[in-house]
Order: sequence, then C-alpha cells, then structure tokens
Amino acid sequence: MKTSKVFTAGLIVFIEGCASVGGGGGNPAIGTWDAISTSQLGENAQVLVVNEDMTGVVRNQGAIETAMQNAAFADGELTFDVTFMIQGQNLTAKFVGTVDGDAIVGEYQTQFGNASVKGTRAL
Repeated sequence: MKTSKVFTAGLIVFIEGCASVGGGGGNPAIGTWDAISTSQLGENAQVLVVNEDMTGVVRNQGAIETAMQNAAFADGELTFDVTFMIQGQNLTAKFVGTVDGDAIVGEYQTQFGNASVKGTRAL
C-alpha cells in the first residue's frame, strides 16, 4: 500500500511538471515571430527571436541581425532595446508590445517617431 501511494504521488508531480513545461507555465514571449513593422519609411518584414534566457535578435530584410538588449517579459508585455543601422545611421529604439497566444502587437519607440509592429508565431 505504501509503495502505491508513493508511486501515485510521484506520478502526480511528474504530470504537473510536464504540464507546466509544455502548457501554460512557460514564458509565452519565447520563440520565433514573423512580423511586419510599419513606419514613415514604409513596411519592413522582420523575424524576432526571443530565447529562454531573454536574449534574442531582430532579423530585418536582407537577414541583417541586430541583438536585443534588456529584454524582459512581465504581465503579458514584452520589452527590449535595439539599435538599428538605417541609411548609415544608428537608430536606437525601444520595443514595447504584448503577446496574446500566437500574436504579438507593439511598437518601436524612437526619438524620430514610432513604428507599429504586428506579427504571428512562426511555425
């Protein structure tokens, strides 16, 4: 009887652990996102990659990679800093957005104006 109770308790702990890893317990911002940013310069296809350790990159058209800095996710909001090279000039931006399931919506905030961002989780 004792063995059965110990086995059952161990099985419950194992199942709960699996559910939190695969289901709702993880950070929903982690993953690869196909996105479009829209600014006064037009539309720009991007891929956002957010790693488990909250490092990541933004890949713009032409596969130019820019590292994310200070990435954080709390209360459904993803934020990070990034410096883009645009027409030979560095442009520092702060991304502020929300993750809702497989959708991400936000904006890059810059001293020259904001750019909206919309995307979906890459499959």
